Amino acid sequence: MTCLVGKNESGKTALLKALHKLKPDEASKEQFVPSRDYPKRKWRPDVAPPTNPPAITTTWQLDDADVADLEKKFGVGVIADRPFTLTKGFDNDRQFSIKSDEEAAVKHLIGDLGLSEEEKTVSGGFEIKSIQKAVAEAKEVGVSSQKLLDTFKQRFPNGVNHAIIQAVAERVPTFLYFDNYLSLPGTVSVDDIVSRKAQNKLTDRDRVFWRFFLSLEPPSRRFIVQKRMKSLTQSCEPFRIRLPTRFSSIGRRTSI
Repeated sequence: MTCLVGKNESGKTALLKALHKLKPDEASKEQFVPSRDYPKRKWRPDVAPPTNPPAITTTWQLDDADVADLEKKFGVGVIADRPFTLTKGFDNDRQFSIKSDEEAAVKHLIGDLGLSEEEKTVSGGFEIKSIQKAVAEAKEVGVSSQKLLDTFKQRFPNGVNHAIIQAVAERVPTFLYFDNYLSLPGTVSVDDIVSRKAQNKLTDRDRVFWRFFLSLEPPSRRFIVQKRMKSLTQSCEPFRIRLPTRFSSIGRRTSI
């Protein structure tokens, strides 16, 4: 648990709200609104806020598990540097700054295609620009080179770095923010919440439980819905029978 301490008007709430807007649980609900969020002394209704500095800049560090998953998908060594930055401006556009190695992705792709050493040489190396140049200058385009180019375009239509950014974006945690000091309700009807969810009528208290529920692993969710309630009811049944008898006995002794 992290505790944020500061005097009134020192920026605690502004910081938490900015983090929430970085990747909120509901993208349409919390967006930066310049007229509301931009510093009032600099706000001009007829002038768009500058892109620099952005509304929020954060620095992250990929851990061993992150790198292992990304290398499994894109190739060993594809992550050139573990730290990366994530910013969001008042135009609500998120920008990632991640250093990646395109050659590692091309090597990984060549390995997947099972090209021979001779075919690798013909392909023009491990840079996609070199491969494209080799194909363009060749009188006859080899099957392996064309297959490599086609597969590369299919897997990375917007480039390797863009594909890595998308993969990293999925790993960035979702932020929740509650400013009404909402608490998890003591009794929850999962069926009712699912019904209100389908009708897009979740209340703020419903959302507290729903986000908690989604944070659990699927087996845990099933346990709560199917087994926990049943076992809990069964375990409480003996007490339901004993308590009235016990209180009745106490009552009799008290009356005497």
